[in-house]
Amino acid sequence: MSPTPGKRRRIAWPLGTGLLLCAAASLVPLLFAQKAWPPITAEESALKDCPQIPGAGAIFLFREEIADIKAGETRVFKRLKVLTAAGRDRANVEIMYVKGLYKVVDLEARVVPPEGVPRPFTGQVFDKTALLGPGIRVAVKTFALPDVTPGAIIEYRYKLVVDTSVVKGDAEDILDALPTGRGKPPEGDIGKGMKLLSLPVERWDIEEGLFTRKARFVYVPGDSWGFILSLLFDGRPSLLWFSKRIPDTHPVWNKDRLELEVENIPPFEAEELMPPESSEKMCVNLFYFDSKFKDPKAYWTMECKNWQKAAEAFLGRPHKLAAACGEIVGDETDPARVLMRLYERVQQIRNLSYEQDLTSRRRKEQKIKDNRNAADVLERGYGYRSDITRTFVALARAAGFEAEVVRVSTRDDKLFHNAFLSFTGQLDSEAALVPVGDKTLLFDPATPFCPFGLVHWTRSNAAAVRFSEKPPAFFTTPVYPPELGLTQRVAALRLDARGSLSGTIEATYMGHEALIRRLDHIHDDAEEVRRSLEEEMMELLPEGSEAKMTKLENIDNNAPALIARFDVVLPGLAVETGDRMLLPASPLLGKRQHPFRHAERKYPAYFPYPFREFNDIVITLPDGMTVETCPPPQKAQDEFCSYSLLAMQEGPLKLHVQRDLIVHKSFFSVEQYPALKSFYDAVRTGDTEQFVLRALAVVDY
Repeated sequence: MSPTPGKRRRIAWPLGTGLLLCAAASLVPLLFAQKAWPPITAEESALKDCPQIPGAGAIFLFREEIADIKAGETRVFKRLKVLTAAGRDRANVEIMYVKGLYKVVDLEARVVPPEGVPRPFTGQVFDKTALLGPGIRVAVKTFALPDVTPGAIIEYRYKLVVDTSVVKGDAEDILDALPTGRGKPPEGDIGKGMKLLSLPVERWDIEEGLFTRKARFVYVPGDSWGFILSLLFDGRPSLLWFSKRIPDTHPVWNKDRLELEVENIPPFEAEELMPPESSEKMCVNLFYFDSKFKDPKAYWTMECKNWQKAAEAFLGRPHKLAAACGEIVGDETDPARVLMRLYERVQQIRNLSYEQDLTSRRRKEQKIKDNRNAADVLERGYGYRSDITRTFVALARAAGFEAEVVRVSTRDDKLFHNAFLSFTGQLDSEAALVPVGDKTLLFDPATPFCPFGLVHWTRSNAAAVRFSEKPPAFFTTPVYPPELGLTQRVAALRLDARGSLSGTIEATYMGHEALIRRLDHIHDDAEEVRRSLEEEMMELLPEGSEAKMTKLENIDNNAPALIARFDVVLPGLAVETGDRMLLPASPLLGKRQHPFRHAERKYPAYFPYPFREFNDIVITLPDGMTVETCPPPQKAQDEFCSYSLLAMQEGPLKLHVQRDLIVHKSFFSVEQYPALKSFYDAVRTGDTEQFVLRALAVVDY
């Protein structure tokens, strides 16, 4: 079902940013009082199976989530039933939250056995870190319920509140603590003084990992924080919702609250190499919306117009940067080289978006000011991502290029949808668009180590908007060829008489592959980088192998290639069968499973970007060994993928293997899955080919 915006309703003095704005306005101590557990129905007690999913180990009988802004808390209640022995692992409960921003309070749990008295949980609750991001720690509160058997019902409930022990009432500190999507670097201000037109406040995730019989979601707006919204919006906003993949139901107003009740929700089961989960899950996004807009087109028109105005004001007039541009360019006249010099210059600017723990308080301590224009950025030598991108565009204009800033929807955690009316929530990044010769190229100068002419993969093949006299002007950013996602491995290995391989592997990463690793390790020391790259190489090698990195080049710059060399040992790879030895033609497949081994698929297949993997392997045989059989050449190809394996003997004691896998696009619909699976089945068959080796007989005279 296609997502559709919800009906609008006027709210008197609603709360704009959920619990956080509630905390920003007033940090009043909260009092909590536990209630009796909701009664278990006879039907729930008698349930022994799930007709919709026969054999399910466990199911949710009921889930409830109430975001009560008026009370300053979110209340969560879950009731599940263990149906089989396989479902007993649900006795291990995990609750995710953002530690340091929120806290879990009033946690209660109990087990109701099939027969007997309910047992309240009195054990220990543990915290463990799940994800570390800039300024935030996503944690899991976990506990184990004892003696859970099939037929038992598990119940637990808790409240999620702002952690007032960390957030002391400073509104800037609260905003600094906001999660930014797996550590996504901030872009900086869109434009000073702009009123909000839309503000997301809540997301209801309808699906979970188990089948859900019934679920209820509630949003209770605040009634005393209207002055906050009046500062952000031009008047009182409406509360809207954006529903995705929810059939035949929608939220309804019940007095002072918005409610959604759903039944028989299938479990969400993530698949390998699928699009971002947020784009595939059933969900409802709630957001406040400027009431004067009548439809999405009018909203996007105004948002894009405001953004264009702010961006153009930041760029300023080209002649004001003419002197700075001349110093950077020098006597260079070739357009591409001129642009490259400007690109290299702005990449030297201190990039505040990638500095860890740069809070508002630390900005004040370091006397970091907000940049008003590109001239400020060049003079002060620092800026956030959008400052740097816009400065590159301003310099390009000063050099005579018709450059422009574009706003892009990064696609690592979402896919853009026109009906979700959130400009900064969807179009959350900026890049530069510059005509060079007969081509118009996209640039990403604000991403550290990003090579000239490339953008981070999340900004490629993505929805974007550009300058237009009649906005909005949506377009799709370019797709880069597989060669800009190249991983090449050159291996020089020696086989010993016991069937073990040892030698060196040099891995070269190009384009996206190099940039990903550079950003992954932008804050790591040399030891952390070494350990991580060795672990990555170990994933390609058979169980029990060893890998030690001996060389690393270009991890901290934007050179075209990132190169890492390893000394490796692959013990017992070749297997003896009588007087012969079987040696895999592709020894660098490691523990990776065939990604499309299942007969059917629920979600599209989604590679981050087109890519190429090329392995060139030379294996030297021990004296006294000969090649009896070489694998025949392997080849598979369809419209969007190609694969080849060429294994040959070069000289009496030398084997040469070349494996080449190329995928030319990133998105494969469910309808295209059979063809993609068939292709990867052929790849798996080819990769299992083997050399047959034989030891020469020793003749005594």
